[in-house]
Amino acid sequence: MTKANPYWGTSLDTFLGEAGIRETVKADAATRVITWRRNDIREKIAAGMISLRAGEGTDRDAFLASMDDELAKLEPRKPV
Repeated sequence: MTKANPYWGTSLDTFLGEAGIRETVKADAATRVITWRRNDIREKIAAGMISLRAGEGTDRDAFLASMDDELAKLEPRKPV
């Protein structure tokens, strides 16, 4: 049998739940991730549009389809 680690505490979820802020923290984290992904997608779209305007062999339909796929991943999901 192993000795318990005296420095090991509760899980983060347990700690946040006991503090009464678990749901607030989860919602804030989800909002931040979605915002980060949207900004990432906007950067990809901007880079793709620059490439299209410059005529650099980017397939317009394939590019737009990949951006549609990225945006579909951001559709709101039910909280876990």
